[in-house]
Amino acid sequence: DLSKQSTFGRLVWCAAQRATKAFDLFMGEGGAARLLASAMQSKAGARVVTFESFEGKLKQHMQRMLGNVAEFAPGIIQIANTSVGQLEDKLALEGLHQLLTVFHGSPYPRYRVAELEDFEEQPSHLSVLCKSLRPDLIVIDAPTPITREWLVLERDCRPSTVLIFNTNL
Repeated sequence: DLSKQSTFGRLVWCAAQRATKAFDLFMGEGGAARLLASAMQSKAGARVVTFESFEGKLKQHMQRMLGNVAEFAPGIIQIANTSVGQLEDKLALEGLHQLLTVFHGSPYPRYRVAELEDFEEQPSHLSVLCKSLRPDLIVIDAPTPITREWLVLERDCRPSTVLIFNTNL
């Protein structure tokens, strides 16, 4: 569990003090998302976006994760039910109003690591969010390689700070 008592948790907390928009890839148990939201909650217009693409025992896992961040009443967007174009329209018309938003689904279309050579980039929810919100801070704790996602983060988000923990780049 990531908390302010851990070394990485303190780094996340301190970096969040300087941010107004932050992304957490991936939610996992909700530790980084909870720390980011807690550190940023008093800032006007602060937004924290986290992704969770877990597909196992989906309902139980999502309920546990959402329970870990319940104090922030997160908004939830089901990516599987929202096309890239629909997300662009939603953000242009409505924006994100909650301090914390959980995007349930993959931020980038699924791919196999073996398919990384000469790949053609695909439209992604991650790219839309990066262009719309421009996060100051990105926390990465990915359970699988995120090569394509990293390229999107680097090109479209251009955050001032990236914290990488236990990741597969």
